[in-house]
Amino acid sequence: MLTADTNLLSYCRALKHTPAWRCVDYDPLVSSKFWTWAEETKAGFRQIIDARIAFTLQHHGVTHFATANEKHFRNFGFVRVWNPLAA
Repeated sequence: MLTADTNLLSYCRALKHTPAWRCVDYDPLVSSKFWTWAEETKAGFRQIIDARIAFTLQHHGVTHFATANEKHFRNFGFVRVWNPLAA
């Protein structure tokens, strides 16, 4: 069982380099930013998933992002992140 996020990152890296598996990653421009961020962050698993989404959106030119989960996307450099469901 994984007990810390650093163990999770190590586990993902090990899977990525397992010879029996084929790793199909995102565009190298997205995955390089993502893996650098993942190595440096103290964020939990859910935020790691959100980071991949954020980097992918930015790669495709998205600058304004509406989401019910504002807090996980605020620090990724979007021009605007807002919750369209908030009053």
